Amino acid sequence: MRETYANTIPLDLGVNYSYTDYLSWDFKENLELINGQIFPINSKIDSYHQHISSKILSAMAIFFQNFPYKLLSFPEEIKLVNEKAALYNDNPISIVRPDISITSNGKNIAIQSCNEIPDLIVEIPTTGFSKVEMNKKFNLYEEVGIRE
Repeated sequence: MRETYANTIPLDLGVNYSYTDYLSWDFKENLELINGQIFPINSKIDSYHQHISSKILSAMAIFFQNFPYKLLSFPEEIKLVNEKAALYNDNPISIVRPDISITSNGKNIAIQSCNEIPDLIVEIPTTGFSKVEMNKKFNLYEEVGIRE
């Protein structure tokens, strides 16, 4: 399936792309790159999704306020390096944008992205969120060592 983003060249969602490809695109905010595959992000998040996300984020912020954890929320991009994938393909770097993530060490959090493995990720399924995408993300999160 070919998709066009931000009046740029069309991309084939069935082709594997690299992190280098991802960096060259000027429409990164609309996509996630999971083990070389492109997954468009549903840009029309409904109010119910936002309500759930804000409730969870607020509760976590209160709980973790006295601990050295950093909370990040969508659309913060997280760069994950999958060492296992590096053994069998050329696309070991994935970019995901979970609804909420928590990391215990804020030293590697840059302004535009997080370059360390989060301790916890929260994904809130929305309309259009496919089971294939959820399974690929779950497997990626497990492979890179995200604990929760």
